[in-house]
Amino acid sequence: MIYYRPLQGNALRRRAENEFRKKAAGWRKIRTTMMRIIMPDHRIFNILHVDDNETTLYTIGRILKQAGYEVTGAASGADAMQKAQEQPDLIVLDVNLPDFSGFEVCKRLKADPATAHIPVLHLSATYLDEQSKVEGLEGGADGYLTHPVEPLVLIATIKSLLRIREAEKELRVHQIELGMQNEELRQAHAELVAAHARYFDLYDLAPVGYVTLSEKGLILEANLTAARLLGVAQRALINKPISRLILKDDQNIYYLHLTQLIETGVPQSCELRMVKKDNTAFWAQLNATATQDAKGETVCRIAISDINTLKQMSDALRESETLQRNLLANIPAGVIIIDPVTRMIESVNNTAAAMFGVQAEHIVGHRCHAFLCPASEGACPVCDLGNEVDNAEREMVCADGSRRPVLKSVKRIQIRGQEKLLESFVDISAQKRAEETLRESEKNLKYLSNQLEAILDHIPGLVFYKDNKNNFIRVNKYLAQVHMKNKQELEGKNLFELYPKEDAEKYYQDDLDVINSGVARLNIEEPWKTADGVRWVSTSKIPFLDDDGEIIGVIGMSMDITERKQAEVSLRNSEKRYRELSIIDGLTQLYNSRYFYQQLKLEIERVNRYEEQPLTLLLLDLDDFKQFNDTYGHVEGDQVLSRLGQVVKRCLRQTDSAYRYGGEEFTIILPMTTSKDAVITAERIRAEFKKETFTPAPGQENVHVTVSIGLGQYKPQEDTKAFVNRVDQLMYQAKRNGKNRVCSDSL
Repeated sequence: MIYYRPLQGNALRRRAENEFRKKAAGWRKIRTTMMRIIMPDHRIFNILHVDDNETTLYTIGRILKQAGYEVTGAASGADAMQKAQEQPDLIVLDVNLPDFSGFEVCKRLKADPATAHIPVLHLSATYLDEQSKVEGLEGGADGYLTHPVEPLVLIATIKSLLRIREAEKELRVHQIELGMQNEELRQAHAELVAAHARYFDLYDLAPVGYVTLSEKGLILEANLTAARLLGVAQRALINKPISRLILKDDQNIYYLHLTQLIETGVPQSCELRMVKKDNTAFWAQLNATATQDAKGETVCRIAISDINTLKQMSDALRESETLQRNLLANIPAGVIIIDPVTRMIESVNNTAAAMFGVQAEHIVGHRCHAFLCPASEGACPVCDLGNEVDNAEREMVCADGSRRPVLKSVKRIQIRGQEKLLESFVDISAQKRAEETLRESEKNLKYLSNQLEAILDHIPGLVFYKDNKNNFIRVNKYLAQVHMKNKQELEGKNLFELYPKEDAEKYYQDDLDVINSGVARLNIEEPWKTADGVRWVSTSKIPFLDDDGEIIGVIGMSMDITERKQAEVSLRNSEKRYRELSIIDGLTQLYNSRYFYQQLKLEIERVNRYEEQPLTLLLLDLDDFKQFNDTYGHVEGDQVLSRLGQVVKRCLRQTDSAYRYGGEEFTIILPMTTSKDAVITAERIRAEFKKETFTPAPGQENVHVTVSIGLGQYKPQEDTKAFVNRVDQLMYQAKRNGKNRVCSDSL
């Protein structure tokens, strides 16, 4: 037994005082060192003097140096803030600086934690009024003098500010020292608390109850655990006979235990039942030892352990063992226990004896192979081959010499610390006969299935069976080929595994319509996404019925109608192409003039209907294009026209439209655009086209071609031809004005 003795309070206090004295001496050494670091005995102070006037900077600097200070100069606010990071002892700061005022510099220095502690003395020859002084001091300055200033006054003020700063440093040293002392005191207090907590944890919160008894059996001392075990307050146990806490029927055990302890002096242990305050009993283990207290009197120290749960578990274990024996004897499977070394049967249940057709006493003591696995003698998977378990079909030998198939399981187990083999087995003769019958039926069914399979695989379409969960039950080879799988890989797959979610949901909804209504859906034309692209199918679906006539899914067939659909699309595309050819200029790929007048008419009608919506027309003409053609030929001229069409397309919005009006003339319709805004578009086209480079003949220099543009905004109720003619005249005006320019009715 281990008993715990708490640390005495006086000893803890003395130890804490000794620690405190040692640490106090350390504090004094640390304080002396810090004072030497922060305030050396012979120190020259560094002053940062900020002034943009070179004369003042020199004069004041000279005064300060003669007074024994090191001086660093700065001529601007930015320079001052940068040099302040070098930690001068004091800053003499002019107010009127070239970049920003000394007031602002002071505020920024005081706002920066790195420079906030540096004293700032304003010295100004410009800001002499009282309001300026108030502003400087409220901005964080520690002093304010006006220039000119008496050198003695300046030096005295600086010394005063430096003395204040040194006093602040001394105060910080004291604060650091007090903080260290407080931390040491806190640690000492924490150690006292921890020592008390350790005593409390080791004794009062021990996992077992501790009581100390007098020779008369009275409780002299008890820990909290003992009080909790007995359901009473700790103080209520003192001077109470422990016998009153023991169940009456078990008190003889206690007295015998106590007598043996006193007579022999040897520690004693016993198990008995104790009684709580609410009269509920619990099993406890008492471990007692005799000793003497400080007065030399004999006392008994007892450790009380609650073993109630252990007792309950022991009782439950016994009940479980009884239940297991009953189950083992009566389960509908043969069970035998075998010694793995001798291979002798040590135990057998009633079911096994009945299966062998002989009484249990005639089985025990015989080798296992006399009754089970006669063919495995010397090749037992567990005993001879070293496997931990064996699950397989074996044979058993009956008393009449007949043999029956059994499904047997063997596993190594531990019984009372010894390894045994647990073998369980069931007669599967009836199952074997049923399996043979089933195989015959499956053979017939397979023949019929193969016939149906051949029929399905030769249908020139996609055939499938699906259940009501959207899974393929059966498919023909054409459907499998479409998905680049064999039929076995496709069967069992869900539609959502093969198609995008949106498509799968649509197909599944079609299935559910058939399943829920019982009505077939025939000739459904729909697109079908495959690995080779989208194909079109015509699908028919009918209800799939089970043997009881219940709908369990759908049977479907899809015929590929892609070629027919492609023919239809080709026809529509041809019609569209013919329609486009009738309105598209082949050279420039812009609309032609016939389509121009159709669209212009529609836009003018829109403007006349909604008068607030503007409409602007651009008319473009290539400059000197006839000369270009005459010089380089019409093939090169066509290149110019084609390139202009490309430039125009790049410069337009989606709502705008461009047309080849005729020859080298082009028109552009700009809906919802004023002539003022249209000038921007026109200039962009003109500039972009001018950048285009042409090389009409090898070895010659590059040629640039320009365009002249006229533009005008539609006037309400204006005649179409008059509108076009007006814009045409503006284009000619651009030509007359020197070409390569834009002429607008808004300019």
